[in-house]
Amino acid sequence: MRKLWSAPRVTHHGRFYRFDDVTIEPRPARGPLDVWIGGRTEIALKRVARYGDGWFPSFITAGELRAGMAQLTAFAAARGRAIDPGEAGVLLL
Repeated sequence: MRKLWSAPRVTHHGRFYRFDDVTIEPRPARGPLDVWIGGRTEIALKRVARYGDGWFPSFITAGELRAGMAQLTAFAAARGRAIDPGEAGVLLL
């Protein structure tokens, strides 16, 4: 998606998806959008640390959010990344 949001024509040959000369319009006026990833399992947090800009878990407690953010910060740091704590939303229990 980041490629499609950034360029007029995109070709991608990845492990799971392949496409040639694809476009989407209208593209975001201010460049690529942030990608928020949901989920509350460890694998979901690792996915956010690897690919995401923000985290959006659902139906968790404030304590679980705090613990998840700490875990996410550690996973992101291990990948040389930082996730801005302001890039999170939550549906609390």
